[in-house]
Amino acid sequence: MGDVGPTQYFFMINGRMVITRKATGVQEYTLSPDAFFPASVREGADTGDPRVRFGRQSQRWWVLYFTSGLPNRIVVAVSNSATITDSTSWTYLSIANTVMRGADPCFADYPTLGLDTHALYIGGNQFCGSSYEFYTTSGFVLHKSMTLSGGAASVTLFSPLMNLSTFSGIYTPQGVDNYDASPAFGYFVGADGERYDRLNVVRIASPGSLSPSATAFPVAIDAVTAQPSVPFASMTWPLDSIDHRLMNGVIRAGRLCTAHATGVRQTGTLAGAGSLRAAVRWYQIDGLTTTPTVGQFGTIWDSAAASPVHHWLPSINVNAAGTVVVGYSAAGDGLSPGARVSYRLVTDPQGAMRAPTTVVSGAGTAYNPYTPFYGYHRWGDYSMTSVDPSDDTSFWTVQSYVKGTHVYGTRAVRLTTPVPPVVTVAPLSWTASGGGGPQAFTVADASNTVVWTVTTTAAWLTVDGGITGGTGSGGFTLRTAPTTSALARSATAVISAGGTTTAVAVTQAAGANTLTVSPTTWTAAVGGDLRVLSVTATLGDAPWSASPASGQTWLTAAPAAGTGTGTTTLTAAANRSVVARSTTATVAGQLVQVTQGAATNLFTVSPSSWPVAATGAALAVTVDATTTDAPWSVSGLPPGSPPPHSAVPAAARRP
Repeated sequence: MGDVGPTQYFFMINGRMVITRKATGVQEYTLSPDAFFPASVREGADTGDPRVRFGRQSQRWWVLYFTSGLPNRIVVAVSNSATITDSTSWTYLSIANTVMRGADPCFADYPTLGLDTHALYIGGNQFCGSSYEFYTTSGFVLHKSMTLSGGAASVTLFSPLMNLSTFSGIYTPQGVDNYDASPAFGYFVGADGERYDRLNVVRIASPGSLSPSATAFPVAIDAVTAQPSVPFASMTWPLDSIDHRLMNGVIRAGRLCTAHATGVRQTGTLAGAGSLRAAVRWYQIDGLTTTPTVGQFGTIWDSAAASPVHHWLPSINVNAAGTVVVGYSAAGDGLSPGARVSYRLVTDPQGAMRAPTTVVSGAGTAYNPYTPFYGYHRWGDYSMTSVDPSDDTSFWTVQSYVKGTHVYGTRAVRLTTPVPPVVTVAPLSWTASGGGGPQAFTVADASNTVVWTVTTTAAWLTVDGGITGGTGSGGFTLRTAPTTSALARSATAVISAGGTTTAVAVTQAAGANTLTVSPTTWTAAVGGDLRVLSVTATLGDAPWSASPASGQTWLTAAPAAGTGTGTTTLTAAANRSVVARSTTATVAGQLVQVTQGAATNLFTVSPSSWPVAATGAALAVTVDATTTDAPWSVSGLPPGSPPPHSAVPAAARRP
């Protein structure tokens, strides 16, 4: 086990921690974990099954071991610096394993470690009782910010993660490392304890809170089987290839990559001829925030008919360019145990992995170091492949190998991979006319090797001429169908080149629409009237509106808007004026002329007669009008009479 930081590589095995300068390989520190962890933290117990991570976000080192005993504990240490020196201080945490099988305490074995912005994800297999019988699996989520701020550690235990009767569910839950900033969820990933045709993802919601929750998702895969133990001609007993458990998990750009060993035949599957051999199966799991599914997978195996090379103990990682590297052990009847790597570029075909490359060759001709354990020699529990945080591009993998007769060693190797070819598409956008038509696009690939395909997201946008893909530089033509809509529409053409995608944004203008209104003139009845106007549209979704001229409150339109062919009704209020009036209404962009004649006025006077006394008198006369603006006057008074001073204006008296 190991990981790489800005300046150092941190090796870990049972009983030893070695920190080297990564640029030179010079060992700077060699530590005993039992001395590194205070006795009070590990409660005087021994330690084992180490894990280490360099936290990119926190720029600190995280170290993990289990302790011996029943029940046992998980002990964690975190540094206060990115480079470990004599001045580095460490914060120590001790997590009690509180899982019980009835009254029996349990031992959390094979602890795993994943790291993201919010938390540490520690998985474990639980063995319970004095006979250490397998019981279930568990996941511990350690709140990260509280630990870094010096507060009390907050740990949430999720257990059991398997069905206690059938063992269906996540087996050996691997805490997942996540490079993405501020992910919404944390994750565990693992094989299934009951079946060989599925994996399991456990998604942790609110991982940065004090009350995270877990949801499990089965993920269907092509069925695998247990791999055989690994032979070596000079060994009395084969090497332990462990089982089909996943070895690690890492998320980059929302996709989870993981790998394990499995058994295949000469074909790379369970079908066909040839003996069963250990092979590496890797997966890319998509849909993590919805329903996880396998996006792609592949197998690394030796297709030799006889004495094949076995591949096992894989670890996987992904760099910023999307390049995937898998490091693993390799051995066989004629091959001393050593280490190999395989890689794929983001532009490689789905499921493809480049041929294995040996990075460390086994040097011994015999490896029989001790009495075998259950009929085989132990070869270690895992390996680790990391991405260098200094450039986010180069890889490091730490693997075991036979260093000499009956002696094994571990070695970390820095790996560089080719830069993925860059495939460009031009233009990246197109505004098409509503009448439809074609547009040519070019694909440029300097390597002239990348396989690309074109798909579209709408039926009205098609790839012309049946050319939906190619290899290397080339081109394709998109075509839009004529639109029957008065609204613009948009779609996307997606060019997939290896593992990358390029989107071309296509917008089609609205179709040509004609709106007509009938009638366009209307003479409304004086006493109030309404008229239905017909709107005819050549496009069924063409929007239109209807409104009288501003300030003309005597005329209304309803409905005030519509689409396609329809009607609107103009309503004119009764005219109470002796003056005719006219206005316009705008309907579907056209003016409708509206006129209304003048009202006929009728005056009444009260009283209509007046007997006047000889002494004289004054009389108030009321004039009523049926309109609001009919003028009236007083006439016929004898000469010299005073003017009428108490006449009430017509506007003050309404019908």
